Amino acid sequence: MFRSASRSSVLFWCVVAASVVLALLPAEHRARAAAVDLKHVAAFVVMGWLAAVAWPRDVGRSVVGLTLLGAAIEAVQLIPSLNRGASLGDLVCDAVGIALGVGMAAAVTGPLGNQPWLRVGAASGRLGI
Repeated sequence: MFRSASRSSVLFWCVVAASVVLALLPAEHRARAAAVDLKHVAAFVVMGWLAAVAWPRDVGRSVVGLTLLGAAIEAVQLIPSLNRGASLGDLVCDAVGIALGVGMAAAVTGPLGNQPWLRVGAASGRLGI
């Protein structure tokens, strides 16, 4: 039987794959159901949540990785044949979604102060990210 973290990591990678595919579909193949900003926030809330649950000791790395994923998606959307447009606003929405997802996961799973990645080193005075 899978542990919860294992299930979360498998689900995380499935959501990442689906999000990347949907983000890179040519504009004429996309559904226009919800506002674009809301879609960005929602997708990255789910990914942020799942990353925080799957890898609670590596949340800092997950936040950086998901932010880079959002930037990479925006960069690829610059390809003219996709008929898409990159936007700094979309990247900001991605970052807001990541922060909300990680924050909600922390609220449910326990205080952030108990996470080793957030502890301040006694000697260095830096975050353990």
